[in-house]
Amino acid sequence: MDIKQLKYFTAIVEEGNISAAAKKLHIAQPPLSFQLKMLEEELGVRLIERGARRIRLTDAGATLYKRAVSVLSFINATTLEMADIATGTGGAVHIGTEG
Repeated sequence: MDIKQLKYFTAIVEEGNISAAAKKLHIAQPPLSFQLKMLEEELGVRLIERGARRIRLTDAGATLYKRAVSVLSFINATTLEMADIATGTGGAVHIGTEG
């Protein structure tokens, strides 16, 4: 499992179907479906039930979605923090006083 697969999976869940997620991600639908299949195979669980128009999360899918959102949020926050440090707008300020 990698970050790209987590991003793809969360897009599928948030968009409600694979075609809409592919459009949002600016990729073709077959590679997105393939990545979902590979993720399910790697984890050994079915993550979604495909319906005529919408997907439905399995229990495993709901658990992974919660974790994926958390992981992606942490990665985003870390990226922003590193950008702040690189531009000199982040970091810690230490003020010393003698008493």
